[in-house]
Amino acid sequence: MGFVVGGAIRSGGKTSSFDSELYAIYVLAGHQGQRLGSGLVRALAADLRAGGFKSMLVWVLAANGSRHFYEALGGRLVNHKTTEIGGTELDELGYGWADLTSL
Repeated sequence: MGFVVGGAIRSGGKTSSFDSELYAIYVLAGHQGQRLGSGLVRALAADLRAGGFKSMLVWVLAANGSRHFYEALGGRLVNHKTTEIGGTELDELGYGWADLTSL
């Protein structure tokens, strides 16, 4: 139905105050809107906390309409960057949770 992957932070710069990162999340279209995604993020947060992590960051394309999902989970816009994918420059937004216990 879906998956989530995360671990130690991979990016630096202004977001270096975050020690973990949500790398990827995916929920099959037929299962979206059933709170599966939020459950996956919360399960990841619990696993990260158990591993000693305290905060989390996720990067999402600015053009991705699903980015509001992270806002609904309490993620705060903390940074932005431009990245090249397939020869195209794309804007990315960094959403962060300073305290994983908030998830």
